[in-house]
Amino acid sequence: MIVALVVVAGGVLISIGGIPHVFQTVAQHDPTMLTLHGAGYDTTFFMTSVIVTTLAAGFNTFPHLWPPVFAARSSEILRSNYKWLALYQLALFLPIFIGFAAVLALSPDTASNTALLGVATHTLPDWLVGVVAVAGASAAMVPSAAIVVGISTLVTRNLLAIRSPRRALRVNHLVVVIAIVGALIFGLKNSDIAELLLVTYGGLAQLIPAVALALGSRVRVSAVAVMSGALAGLVSVIVLTFADIPIGSWDSGLISLAPNLVVLVTVECVRRLVASQESPARESEESEILVG
Repeated sequence: MIVALVVVAGGVLISIGGIPHVFQTVAQHDPTMLTLHGAGYDTTFFMTSVIVTTLAAGFNTFPHLWPPVFAARSSEILRSNYKWLALYQLALFLPIFIGFAAVLALSPDTASNTALLGVATHTLPDWLVGVVAVAGASAAMVPSAAIVVGISTLVTRNLLAIRSPRRALRVNHLVVVIAIVGALIFGLKNSDIAELLLVTYGGLAQLIPAVALALGSRVRVSAVAVMSGALAGLVSVIVLTFADIPIGSWDSGLISLAPNLVVLVTVECVRRLVASQESPARESEESEILVG
């Protein structure tokens, strides 16, 4: 995919102009594109989104990121991967540059999801557009496959805890189909990819307390409390996102961490209170049995 982005960026440089020219033209025609004060995309939006995505990535809350960790031969391999991953982020400048070029080359009513192919069609010959399209489809299928496998494995082994290999395989296949169909529905409804990604980060960010608590040498919080908090946070993300509740430009995932932690602490306090009340009664019963 990086090669495809380089090809499209090269087409932009040849057909539209160099990097300084693109940004200068954007600044002249639509200067708000280069600021953080647009409606709904102000400084608060960017800061809260960056905080949520950084926390979610830092605590490795994406399920499909764990198989490579478990499959790594040694910690040295993981360190090497993460070093190169940091450098890989520099390639994000390419889609950003192409996106600004799309502002100049495409009509304002063009869907954001089609900006890359639109710029490629505008700047490259047809046969090369086909190559870019194939590269883009391949680049989308590889991470999608990893994500779907992660989802199906979590549902089969962790959520349903199916022990029969044959039944687990069937359920695994069923979950894969459901996940792919769901993604297809969102795609056909012209859902914004960036917004869906932010919602995903916001939902998975609700696992941050669970991962943080699991890092200690001894886990002192019950699974029920952690799961209750995560579910409360997830419900909060869904409600804030789809119920049009006015929260300004704040990221719903960051806000939802508050009810997540409140429910987690409340459930854990109740559990410990009940356990402390049951202990004396249990000790009294045991002493009566011994005396008898």
